[in-house]
Amino acid sequence: MPVTRKWKIAALLDALRSIPFGKREYVTFEYVLLGGVNDQPQHAREVLALLAGMKAKVNLIVWNPGPASTSVSLRRPMSPSSIGC
Repeated sequence: MPVTRKWKIAALLDALRSIPFGKREYVTFEYVLLGGVNDQPQHAREVLALLAGMKAKVNLIVWNPGPASTSVSLRRPMSPSSIGC
């Protein structure tokens, strides 16, 4: 993603890990599932590895193609429950 040119993911995750969260506090990550791009069990394992040791919650968002997305060649992803998270 273009934003990663400015903000390095590893540095961001390290900064988040250094925050002393309270007992019921955590970081929420929004993860958009794109069919054929990042909707396989291996992708879920990679996200889990990135967030290891962090108090985190991952919100899986299923990408839904709309009328304005006809030029994009993405398909609807497999359901989050079939990823095995």
